[in-house]
Amino acid sequence: MPEIRTERMINAPPAVVWAVLTDFSSYPAWNPHLVKVTSEDDLRVGSKLKLDIRREGVKDRSMTVTVTELIPGRKLEWVGTLVSPLVFTGRHTFELEPFAGDRTRFLNYETSRGVLDSLVTTADPERDYESMNEALKWHAETATAAPA
Repeated sequence: MPEIRTERMINAPPAVVWAVLTDFSSYPAWNPHLVKVTSEDDLRVGSKLKLDIRREGVKDRSMTVTVTELIPGRKLEWVGTLVSPLVFTGRHTFELEPFAGDRTRFLNYETSRGVLDSLVTTADPERDYESMNEALKWHAETATAAPA
């Protein structure tokens, strides 16, 4: 079961990082990897999200996922399947950990399996996740620095 695992220290409190992470309507303005996320209902366990995914060196694609775990301010996880779990299943997790005052350790990772796993992921999938992490860091830190 392949795993992509990245993390980033963000100089903003978890509440700010969470607000940016879960404001899906703003993704087109800042997120280079998940360029659009839409939902027909509130974010909750069982919600369906449609993801428009941009990956370097691979054709953009869309995927519908189901939120499987939600701990506000701490963790968001979803699972997506292509055709059937035997073909491809990806479990994507975002975790926020408070760190030294008003900083946040942001973890962005995914485990996947299935016969098409090598075709769905890129040769360097960490690059796509890191680009999102860096953009989230910049966006959250900018929001923290903005005057109230």
